[in-house]
Amino acid sequence: MVVGIAGMEDMKKVGKTGGLALLYFEIVSSVALVVGLVIINLVQPGAGMNVDANTLDSKSVAAFTGPGKMASTTEFLMNVIPSTVVDAFAKGEILQVLLFAVMFGFALHKFGGRGTLVFDFIEKFSHVLFGIVGYIMKVAPIGAFGAMAFTIGKYGLGSLVSLAR
Repeated sequence: MVVGIAGMEDMKKVGKTGGLALLYFEIVSSVALVVGLVIINLVQPGAGMNVDANTLDSKSVAAFTGPGKMASTTEFLMNVIPSTVVDAFAKGEILQVLLFAVMFGFALHKFGGRGTLVFDFIEKFSHVLFGIVGYIMKVAPIGAFGAMAFTIGKYGLGSLVSLAR
């Protein structure tokens, strides 16, 4: 019975840490939004680029801003629950993956010592994934160079001057 009570204390610590992390996320996100709005209004990035808005592809934005895209609260909460675990990962639904990860963590914690094999596998697998992310970060400047080359090719060298300002 003592093990059960200790396990509940650990779960309370996890809940408290999760709540604090959520509060921290909300505060930092709000501060970032305010700082971003202030900088946009003061610096006005892209003001001197002289891009004709009629030449831009509006269809790519319409997929995100079209009517009916904003779900009600009930639809949003129901969308957090994944239909399958693989589907959540395949579609890149971050909230669904996060819900699965939290539930998986709680279940793994409940197994205690019997879950160490799974925990060791996840730890080793995460090292592999972070290694892959490291490789991607090393080649990311090539992608940035490609984006700059496209911008210069389409809008001229003057577009870099306005971005550098």
